[in-house]
Amino acid sequence: MAYADTSKWSDALPLVLLGIRSTIKENIGCTPAELVYGTTLTLPGQLVDQDTTISTDPNRFVSRLLQTMQNIKATPPRENNNRVQLDRRLGTCKFVFARVDTVRKPLKQPYEGPYQVMCK
Repeated sequence: MAYADTSKWSDALPLVLLGIRSTIKENIGCTPAELVYGTTLTLPGQLVDQDTTISTDPNRFVSRLLQTMQNIKATPPRENNNRVQLDRRLGTCKFVFARVDTVRKPLKQPYEGPYQVMCK
């Protein structure tokens, strides 16, 4: 098995190892996988059902696709509830701290202040 791009050989390694482990060795009459696992490996091509009864007619495919797309129901968007919520105790306090929501250095305080409340 040859792989064109030798700079990314590690991408092809699992497939190469699968080929080596699933090839019958003539001198022992079985595959290395049979010796290790006691059974043959299921290869990727065997996972796909080779059903040839599926129609490859493009017109039929398009009509089935259109029918499927028409049955899809759109999900309505959610309401945007961006109401500002203020704590009731804010009306009675004299000073506040403001949270700084930015990337900060380790151990740096997430709040600035105290700031005096000017109006309520």
